[in-house]
Amino acid sequence: MGLNKKIILCILLALPTFAFGQEDVEQIWPIRMFVSATSGLRAREAPSLDSSVLTVLPYKKVLVLDRRTSNKVTIDGISDYWYSLKYDPGWVFGGFLTDRSESNPVVGFWRTEGFIAEFSFFYFDGTFWSGIDGSGAGGGGTFEFMENGRLVLHWEGWDDETGKAYANTTERRIKMINNDRMVVSEDNREWVLIRDNRDGWL
Repeated sequence: MGLNKKIILCILLALPTFAFGQEDVEQIWPIRMFVSATSGLRAREAPSLDSSVLTVLPYKKVLVLDRRTSNKVTIDGISDYWYSLKYDPGWVFGGFLTDRSESNPVVGFWRTEGFIAEFSFFYFDGTFWSGIDGSGAGGGGTFEFMENGRLVLHWEGWDDETGKAYANTTERRIKMINNDRMVVSEDNREWVLIRDNRDGWL
């Protein structure tokens, strides 16, 4: 067989593999997840253990993911998808991701029932961010969740109108309905938050 024919044959044999790889990945609405592996999570060049490691993502780091493999794989006895990082190159295995904390029920990504664009994100490091998708409105700071259901928010930010930094503290009451729903009350207002880790303008 001539050299040119061998080259053409190699290309033809490679094409189905490339096409299958493209079909094997699906776009998803971007989601936020925490790294749950205490030793860190490897981000790989492709969705495979045989792929090169690009970096190791630290425990509890927040990731935004926008693609996943169509089929689950099993690694270390855990069955899950591979997910693609939205803002950085790399793929991570979903079996070592979580959207919540085992010890603090408030930690995670929440949205207001009936007004899903309004979000409240509480992080492992005790910081939070709350706002409305697409509006540019929002604020954050640090939080403390007490065993008696008190949620203390220490707001910190910058007031564009006055050109000064501001800081204030508010207190809310939390009643967990289950692991994915909680009732929040402040003064004479009451609303329900539901776990929803979708990222971006809804």
